[in-house]
Amino acid sequence: MIVDAMVIQDLKKRKKYAFNIIYKQYYKLVYYIALDIVKDETAAQDILQDTFIKLMNDIENYVDNGNFKQYIATIAKNCALNAYRKRKNNKETLSIPDNASYEEDNSLFMVSITLNHLLDKEEAKIVYKKVILDYSFQEIADEMKESIGLVQGKYYKALKILRKHYEEEKRWT
Repeated sequence: MIVDAMVIQDLKKRKKYAFNIIYKQYYKLVYYIALDIVKDETAAQDILQDTFIKLMNDIENYVDNGNFKQYIATIAKNCALNAYRKRKNNKETLSIPDNASYEEDNSLFMVSITLNHLLDKEEAKIVYKKVILDYSFQEIADEMKESIGLVQGKYYKALKILRKHYEEEKRWT
């Protein structure tokens, strides 16, 4: 099944049904792309989640040329390659790349402010490392000297808080 333009337009409008259609259609593709690159099921699941987060963060920039499958596959491949490189290098970098634009730098700053405003310090740190720095839950747990279950619990609790905030914000706009 090919995703039609109406579903993509509704996805850009953040319609839940559109996201569900896209997710159901492409989650296996994304998972297997990730698994092929990182060779780890847990990491592939993390990449699956990260891919859909990145898709939603950047969907407004997608120009519908009838090749949505390639678009989402490219996001998945890039997320997987980033995770693979990060694991290979096994080091954290918080510096902004030299080629980053002012808008990218400002966006990261705004994300940090939003996270710190809505979440407690630990939750904000976990979400930032998971979403922005592409850390796996295991890497975050190791660094924080916490169990992976506790880290995942805090992450999912934080996502609920963020989702609720943005749904309420959407109602007011």
